[in-house]
Amino acid sequence: MIQQRLDLIQKSDIEDLVRNVTRENAMLEFKQKLPGTSDTDKHEFLADVSSFANARGGDIVYGIVDKKDESGQNTGEAGDIEHLKDQTPDKLIQKLEQQIREGISPRLRCQIKEIPGFGDDCVGFVLIIRIPKSMASPHMVCFRNSSKFYSRHSSGKIQLDVKEIRDAFLATESQAERIRQFRIDRIGRILADETPVRLSSPQRFILHVLPIASFLNRERLDLATHQNSLKDLFKPLGNLNGRTRFNLNGLLTWHERPSEPSHGYSQLFFDGSFEIVFANNFVKKTLQYNDRNSTGEIPASALEEQVIESLCAQNKGYELLEVQGPFAISISIIGCKGCWLERRGGFGAESLLDSDVINLQEVVLEKLGDKLEFNLKPLFDQIWNAFGFGRSESYDQNDNRGN
Repeated sequence: MIQQRLDLIQKSDIEDLVRNVTRENAMLEFKQKLPGTSDTDKHEFLADVSSFANARGGDIVYGIVDKKDESGQNTGEAGDIEHLKDQTPDKLIQKLEQQIREGISPRLRCQIKEIPGFGDDCVGFVLIIRIPKSMASPHMVCFRNSSKFYSRHSSGKIQLDVKEIRDAFLATESQAERIRQFRIDRIGRILADETPVRLSSPQRFILHVLPIASFLNRERLDLATHQNSLKDLFKPLGNLNGRTRFNLNGLLTWHERPSEPSHGYSQLFFDGSFEIVFANNFVKKTLQYNDRNSTGEIPASALEEQVIESLCAQNKGYELLEVQGPFAISISIIGCKGCWLERRGGFGAESLLDSDVINLQEVVLEKLGDKLEFNLKPLFDQIWNAFGFGRSESYDQNDNRGN
């Protein structure tokens, strides 16, 4: 994979591949020509794309010649740039996206970018397809009723046999289990007050964001280089400003109250996982609810807005750290049994929360900044479900978020 965010890759980065005689590997492949129009060519293209998704992800670069040795054999090294031309990049990208959408199951989202400015007239271009490591793997090539699975190693793509396919499905189940166990461990620690700072209330709202590839690979990110920027992008909810320091887990930011417990903290782990715990002041105390034996009122719509705002900031932070999606996002609510839900224009008089520990099913997003309000709705719906409502009332019937 080219070590650069896709949106920042420029002509000079492509030229560097040739200048440095970059070698293909499990996460990078060079193609001189675009996929052909025959069924065989289309199947080969889909096999290439799905093989990256079923392995570690990576980039396919179209417009680079594979360097040859003295005997005429391909070396796997970047040779000359043979830029693409005589095609409209936008239409080409749409065609390739459609082939990926219709020819791979389950559906796979890739990023495709044109790098312009090549040739004497500067109208030539190079095309990059960036394929993420998929949480939904293994992906099958289903074009023309095919049912083949592919993966990759350092020498290129391979077709999986029956045992390898079974192992791939078991690996996916293992990944989901590791995410579940991480949440269980963290929530257990928070319930037991094993938190990095003392919290002001047993009533706690918990947000977890896991960049799946970094989390599963246990990649240790360089947080120190960007510490000043990260502390403003990975903050506690509720605009709680405070102090920041490193601990054994990563970068901790907490709401500081002199000689008093904290109202919340955020913990950015070295592997990119992120945890926010919001305590005390997210539950309102009202006489109306005290009269009904309630323990308080939770302003769901306001919390939703804060989650959206926080994820927008985190998106910038992950871009700074060059961390790619997909991201698993989950919410937990603990210590709030007996609370009501605040509604716009009235009280949430459907039901009291009937459990002290609410763990919502996570949602998986390819990118944090892509249609965030719409993509988070299933998560927010679950909060309202817990209080007896059918859906989040922050959205209209067309799933548009209200003002």
